Amino acid sequence: MRSLNAAEMLDAWEASLAAPAHERATALLARATGDDRESLDALPVGAWDALLLELREREFGTHMECETRCPACAERLEFALDTSALRVDAEAPAAASHRAALEGATVTFRVPTVGDLAACADAAEPEEAARALLARCVERIDPEHVVLDDAKQAALAARMAELDPQADVPIALVCPACAHAWTEPFDAAAFVAREVDGWAHHVLDEVHVLATRYGWSERHVLALSPARRRYYVERATQ
Repeated sequence: MRSLNAAEMLDAWEASLAAPAHERATALLARATGDDRESLDALPVGAWDALLLELREREFGTHMECETRCPACAERLEFALDTSALRVDAEAPAAASHRAALEGATVTFRVPTVGDLAACADAAEPEEAARALLARCVERIDPEHVVLDDAKQAALAARMAELDPQADVPIALVCPACAHAWTEPFDAAAFVAREVDGWAHHVLDEVHVLATRYGWSERHVLALSPARRRYYVERATQ
């Protein structure tokens, strides 16, 4: 993986403006890794998230300012994370099939990929999305007549999570307003997409100021280091 320059970041941002968060993140990864989108979508979710965290560190560093809302009282929470807190010390799951022995059945399955998650993203309810995801990942059930009831589906989902723990890293939170405690997963794609969107608007504002003040082209402004752009913007707006 390599770092992206400002022009490449803006090109990827612009090309996927109307796309879902995972597609916007994949557009960045495709440029940074040289892999095509089909190959990236075929990665297990944890491997894809690990790549995205690495890219985020290269472009913006390890410190992250996050926010969410309390599910109990809707209080807005701001908190900081370091990318190291989101890394799971585990080997990436094998691409080959896996087996789980459930009550009265053996299920052959694979761990979910980013493409699987995207295919289930339009489900009306989370439960429907979870069932659709399992259906995509189950390759065989022995004996064939066995139906995966709720208990078997939950056990299979837990086994998938064990095999790919990087795919779902829970963040423990406590609301300062009502003291409600809960955990929620860190959505790397949504976070990076929002962050790049804010960065792009900021950089384009800098381009506007410097192009208006000095007549420089976008290409010349983006070729400047961030520190130099800030310096010239400060001088131009004094």
